[in-house]
Amino acid sequence: MSEDHPMSDAIEQRLRRLERGSCRMRRLGVAGLFVLLAAGLMGQASQAPKMLEGEELVIRDGSGHVRARLGAAADGSVSLSLLDQEGRKRLAVSVQRDGSPSFSLHEKDGRIPAWLTLSPEGAASLALNDPAGVTRLSLRVLPNGAPSLSLADPTGRERALLELAQDGATSLVFAREGGRGGAALDVRADGSSALVLRDGEGTTRAALAVGTEAEASLALRDKAGKVRAALQVLPDGVPALALQDFAEKRQIWLEAGAQGPTRLTLADRNGRRRAELAVDAAGAPSVALLDEAQTFRGWLRLLPDGRPRLALTDENDRLIFKAP
Repeated sequence: MSEDHPMSDAIEQRLRRLERGSCRMRRLGVAGLFVLLAAGLMGQASQAPKMLEGEELVIRDGSGHVRARLGAAADGSVSLSLLDQEGRKRLAVSVQRDGSPSFSLHEKDGRIPAWLTLSPEGAASLALNDPAGVTRLSLRVLPNGAPSLSLADPTGRERALLELAQDGATSLVFAREGGRGGAALDVRADGSSALVLRDGEGTTRAALAVGTEAEASLALRDKAGKVRAALQVLPDGVPALALQDFAEKRQIWLEAGAQGPTRLTLADRNGRRRAELAVDAAGAPSVALLDEAQTFRGWLRLLPDGRPRLALTDENDRLIFKAP
């Protein structure tokens, strides 16, 4: 049919009005939803935050595995532990009852390869352990700021120690197996330094030192720790060598002066000079003999022209013989 039917026109007009009304209702519904959401959020913001209380907080992953534990122990300590998917502790942070915190890393088998702690006095330390759980490296900083580094053997015995004192002095110590003996190097705050070597009994056997005036010395000791030989270079460059007996009394010493004579001295068991062999600056050699009172009693010298000269004196230092 090509003609328009009046009833069809009326129905079409009512459908258009219904569509316009439906659009208005949808717009009003969306607006109302936004209003309700905003009101809910404002209501939540106006409420005080809720507090979660308990002795332990457990966090699980999507598979229900425990991955973290936060709890307080009966001894007053509190700790946070992070676990892997198998429920094994891999990282822990704790604060002890005395307030000292610690941080530790854990292997799958429960071993702790690294541990960082802070004592109540303020001393910080880092410990690194081997697969057997023995601490092999320790790094510490004392409350006064002095740091130290120590290395240990598989038994946990300290074998090397590096320390820096608050006054700037530095020391490096090496220990032998068993903990006794070894070597120590010290650099003091005044600029002097020393190297000490010890035997298996812990006795110092050799010491090399440099003083504040640039003097240097080397001392060799016996098993009892007594100096038996000493080599020294004075600040003016004069060297000296001394050999001592078991009582540390000098028996032989040699001195080489820069401008004066070179002298070899022999002493008795009491450390008193009894004979001297010298070469003066002109190259003339001489031999002198002394009594127990340290009085020269005999003197033999080769003059620069090659002639020898001999002189003998009594206990009062009076000449009793001379030749030529």
